[in-house]
Amino acid sequence: MTMGTMARVSLAVSMATAGCIIASSAQAGGTLRIAMTASDVPTTTGAPDNGFEGLRFLGYPVFEGLVLWDLSRADKLAEIRPGLAEIWTQDPSDSKKWIFHLRRGVKFHDGSDFDADAAIWNLDRYFKPDAPQADPTGGAIARARNPWVVGYRKLDDHTIEIANPRPLSYFPGALAYLFFSSPSQFKKTGSWAEFAKAPSGTGPFKITDFKPRISVTLIRNEGYWDNNRVPKLDKMVLFPMPEATTRLAALRSGEVDWIEVPPPDAVPSLKAAGFEIVTNSYPHVWPWVMNFGKPGTAWSDVRVRRAINYCVNRDGLVTLLNGLAEPAAGSTTRQTLISVIRMSTTPTTSPRRRR
Repeated sequence: MTMGTMARVSLAVSMATAGCIIASSAQAGGTLRIAMTASDVPTTTGAPDNGFEGLRFLGYPVFEGLVLWDLSRADKLAEIRPGLAEIWTQDPSDSKKWIFHLRRGVKFHDGSDFDADAAIWNLDRYFKPDAPQADPTGGAIARARNPWVVGYRKLDDHTIEIANPRPLSYFPGALAYLFFSSPSQFKKTGSWAEFAKAPSGTGPFKITDFKPRISVTLIRNEGYWDNNRVPKLDKMVLFPMPEATTRLAALRSGEVDWIEVPPPDAVPSLKAAGFEIVTNSYPHVWPWVMNFGKPGTAWSDVRVRRAINYCVNRDGLVTLLNGLAEPAAGSTTRQTLISVIRMSTTPTTSPRRRR
């Protein structure tokens, strides 16, 4: 834990997809039943809520963006990779604009084509409030995660242009959170509420059954455009279970095969029972924010804030949580902070200077 000028006490979580997995569940084929930490089934329209929980389970498996994350390795930070766009470049004549060359031959789950018209239709959904397909909820999520879209247009059937307010080298990475849904399926269903009952994306899984607050069923997309990433599973069923003890009971009873975030005090018994605990580190914290605005609060005294900071036994808390966390450094992990410091202090030399 750590406390600083932002009055935040944080514990950096060491679980990226922390869960317990029955060994037999790793076999090809069959059905994988997962208990999520979400309190409800994330929205199934291509603009999932429930934060990154929604992105993990009903974002990337079902829908895709122009750019995707390369999640092929767990031992390094993910880089972006081509998704529904094969190539992207900044416009050489105007660095505030990006040109995206769309992947050919991609189809939505309903069989309709993904092309420039479908891409523009989706951008209108998020960024054009008066469009017939405007999605107030999805648009709010999209604009919050990607506030840098100020314009876009179709250049040809497989090429689009997106404009930013200023040159942004990191803009493609922001598109990894902007998913594309089938215009044809929306026109068939008539509204986003009805689309959610029969959604259609381009991802490796497609939704076949949706029960709000109960479960959602996904099956393998046999026609997925990336042959190397066609799922080995036949089916995946997701259950929202926000209570850790409920997830634990479901795992032990055989109701589910895999759970997120097991209760820390259950880790020793789970290992003893033969369950596999899979963890990974990522820069996420649980913050406690102090009330600086209250008149006469003790938190306004920097000495009090420093005293509390010194009182927190970070390593002891990691032990208490059975290793399912790691000490924070500020608002991130120590390793991430070290990496940032190294990057900021490493001298750079241009080719001209080297000569």
